[in-house]
Amino acid sequence: MALLEFKAFVKSGGYDTDDLLPSWVSLNDPKDDCCKWERVTCDYSTKGHVIELSLNNTRRFDISSLSIFDPTNSWYLNVSLFQPFKELRILNLSFNVIAGWIQSKELKVFENLEVLDLAANMLSGSAAAEGA
Repeated sequence: MALLEFKAFVKSGGYDTDDLLPSWVSLNDPKDDCCKWERVTCDYSTKGHVIELSLNNTRRFDISSLSIFDPTNSWYLNVSLFQPFKELRILNLSFNVIAGWIQSKELKVFENLEVLDLAANMLSGSAAAEGA
């Protein structure tokens, strides 16, 4: 499941995702419903497709650092993790200190995206300007 891949991606950076996203677990049950997980909103009129992901502030930072904007606190987003969410309308990735460059063409996979919040990140490029 794509959301569990995102959780694993965040966890691979050494962050305690079980503390941050405790409801995001798969019971390998056909009745498993990610729409019941925190930070996930679904539209049941469209067969339960995910329409909103509130993934703001999903990472804990090294508080011994002088700033959350210290380069050692930054990470690079793998946009392809969100490709399965064709019906996504709102994606909030603010306050994650995401660094690097995201091109607008990478975000074209989100045909229905209405709101992209990239505030308080360290992005550069055209998508950063659009999301700010």
